[in-house]
Amino acid sequence: MLVGLVGNSLVIYVITKHRQMRTATNFYIANLAATDIIFLVCCVPFTATLYPLPGWIFGNFMCKFVAFLQQNYSGHEQRQDAQQCIPPPVLQSH
Repeated sequence: MLVGLVGNSLVIYVITKHRQMRTATNFYIANLAATDIIFLVCCVPFTATLYPLPGWIFGNFMCKFVAFLQQNYSGHEQRQDAQQCIPPPVLQSH
């Protein structure tokens, strides 16, 4: 988790600090890095506690909230990957 936080933070830092790194592709990568940071902070610690403990200890609300975050952020990354593969529409001028 620590490696993910540091690595993704460095990606965002480099893209924001160096003007020549501000391209559409790098903004896409920075967006993926930000999504990954949110996922690492909000979802991974809760999931990691499931392995050593006999069950969910954080209550009913957190169970539903963490499940929502996991579905939302993993779906966000998948949508971004799909958008990368779909070519933009060809615009015709009349």
